[in-house]
Amino acid sequence: MAQEQSLQIELILGFPPHSLSFPGWLEDSVVLERVPGVLWEDSPPYFSTVEVPSPRDPKIKESYEAFLEEVGSIVSLYIAPDGPVTDIFFDLSPLEFSQSLMSAPAYLETLSRRYPDIDTFNSRFHTHYKSLSAVISPSGSKIAETKRPWVFAYDYQWCRKAMVEKYFLDLQKLQMTQGFRRVFKMRSMADRSGCELQGGLALCFESALVQKGNCEAISPLVLGEQVIHSNAQAFQMAKVTSELCKSLKLPFFLSSQLEGLVVAGLRTHVIVVTGKYLSSVEGRILMEHVEAGGTIFFPFGLPQFDENLESLGFVAVGMKTPVKILENEWFQVKKGLGHIYFPAKSIAFNRTQDWVRWVENLANQIQGTHNG
Repeated sequence: MAQEQSLQIELILGFPPHSLSFPGWLEDSVVLERVPGVLWEDSPPYFSTVEVPSPRDPKIKESYEAFLEEVGSIVSLYIAPDGPVTDIFFDLSPLEFSQSLMSAPAYLETLSRRYPDIDTFNSRFHTHYKSLSAVISPSGSKIAETKRPWVFAYDYQWCRKAMVEKYFLDLQKLQMTQGFRRVFKMRSMADRSGCELQGGLALCFESALVQKGNCEAISPLVLGEQVIHSNAQAFQMAKVTSELCKSLKLPFFLSSQLEGLVVAGLRTHVIVVTGKYLSSVEGRILMEHVEAGGTIFFPFGLPQFDENLESLGFVAVGMKTPVKILENEWFQVKKGLGHIYFPAKSIAFNRTQDWVRWVENLANQIQGTHNG
């Protein structure tokens, strides 16, 4: 019937963020994932976490692999172009948002790809660990996270993403028909789907210390028993900024979405909220946006270092020209067809209202320039 009416069907399998994703027999799962409560419950505190059954649990993994092979043999009969099924997505939200993967056996192996030897880690974090296994112990991880919160959070998110991708690749090795394998894809809820800029003003928030699902809910990254100060501060700023952009009808996205950036208007102005760290990939994409004719504002100063504590190169991008923007002195740097702006002196955003007012005024100024 669906084919006769020219309907297209997308199937979602796996573990979407909802309590009904897990049948009752999984309540005694041995392996659990600690995930942000805001994604799994209606209105929990933003800093809360809940434990859900993990796809890593051997019992769950074995059962679901058998289920997937059985479903695949049936669904294969209805895959396009001969049937209505165009895509089959697999949702791994419990892993994508897990904040407890350091206890997983595979985490140490994955982290060793970032740090082939302990000397590299110690040099980067100014620590004296004997091994990477000591780094991911409860006491060791607390010290490392306190030493370099941004790098530690980046490493965790890097390892988590790699582990999720490995899990999905293992599923693809199951017995599947060629047609099923062709449309079988991972469904990312981690908001890495990219974004489209249409000109005007948009706002990008650096995402190492926070995370956001497709439900728009933002939460801090909580890797220990309590959220550390830098992560809590980043979360509060992200929450205020997200709500502000919603009220002003401005695009808001996390820097993790930059890999899917689509620029429809070369005159797009982007405010980038970041401290002194930004990943090398995200820095490169922003620079390409500027060279193509875009404009970037760094209201909190230029980011200086990437995930390897190497210079991002924003400081030496070109000749600095002093300009005045909204009563503050800024430096303007021309790069390719576009410009980068950063304050000549730190702007004091002492209160939330100061930040809100600054964004509103800049949006009005840019809108007035476009209309003119």
